[in-house]
Amino acid sequence: MWASIRRMLVGSACLMLCLAVTHQVWALRTESFGPADEHMGSSGDWAKGVEEVLRHPSRVYCTDTNGSEQAYYDGDIKTVNELLALFGQIDIAAHEVVIRPGRPSAKSFDGQMIPYAVEFYVPGRISQWYTEPLRKTGLFPGTPRLIIHVNDWMVEHLDELKVPENVSLLERPYRVDDALAQMDAKDRSLRGRAIRVLGESGDASPAVIEALKRAATDDNDDKSE
Repeated sequence: MWASIRRMLVGSACLMLCLAVTHQVWALRTESFGPADEHMGSSGDWAKGVEEVLRHPSRVYCTDTNGSEQAYYDGDIKTVNELLALFGQIDIAAHEVVIRPGRPSAKSFDGQMIPYAVEFYVPGRISQWYTEPLRKTGLFPGTPRLIIHVNDWMVEHLDELKVPENVSLLERPYRVDDALAQMDAKDRSLRGRAIRVLGESGDASPAVIEALKRAATDDNDDKSE
């Protein structure tokens, strides 16, 4: 299993063709740096076990957007294993962990770049209400999700990862076919979501390239009108 994941990470020609789609969405956002303190708030919407992941001491940054938490963690394989173990204990039906290549950074509100290795997304009540009609498209997560970013150093230590039996490893957070199906959606935000998914997928197939080129042309046409 690790051999195939290692080949996917090392050999992946990541297509970082990200197209900006402008639309206005009202959002109430807050941010915090470093591990959670003793006064960290909690939500009755969270599944049992979510708070334990959010309180892990390796957390370097966290944002709250309309009640949805996006937490970022940094550390070595030991840290990743601890987060995997905690994630596997959350009271949800499916425990999906996405494995992605690279060493990303989160951008704070004032532009500070914060490197991280793991991110944890917890959808809140407002975002779930907003995406409820769209969740059937497969492009919006409805439950907490963990994403592990593997750089060159971590690739050499993949055999040390300890994945709980109830955790599934995914190559991509969303299916390319689901995104392609929404490229002509009338809902502009849904279409923008599909474009972003394709741009971040690392898929350089003719169908994806053509869809992104067409989206770029359509977006330029909209701006010229």
